[in-house]
Amino acid sequence: PAAPLSGSAALLNTPRGQATPAPEVRRDIERAVTSYAQALAAGDAGAAAAAWPDMPEFRRQQLMKEFGEGLRYTTRWRVSDLKVDGSKASARLRGATTDVRNGQLDGSRTVDEEISLVRKGSTWRLKQIAQ
Repeated sequence: PAAPLSGSAALLNTPRGQATPAPEVRRDIERAVTSYAQALAAGDAGAAAAAWPDMPEFRRQQLMKEFGEGLRYTTRWRVSDLKVDGSKASARLRGATTDVRNGQLDGSRTVDEEISLVRKGSTWRLKQIAQ
């Protein structure tokens, strides 16, 4: 049997055996997505904005309002179809996002979205999430 997933592979539910760009590039891109997912789980709008610096202002305001109302998001995402071209990358973000309001399950939805990322220096950041 395969060893259990751990770290960002577990958080993002990353399947094994996919043809991918260099492992360190995939790891760094998954780390960027994980940072955003962790911010959503913690209800931290500042950390969400740091992970997605180009987040539209309406989305930033929406997160601040929702977090203030006790809403948090639990994610089971995986990054797939990753394509890297120099300092730009695109992928599909698939899985599920669960709404948790004041500790109570408040709904769940399927996620299947295009994402794009950019590398600034040695750090990958979310550029866009098609929602």
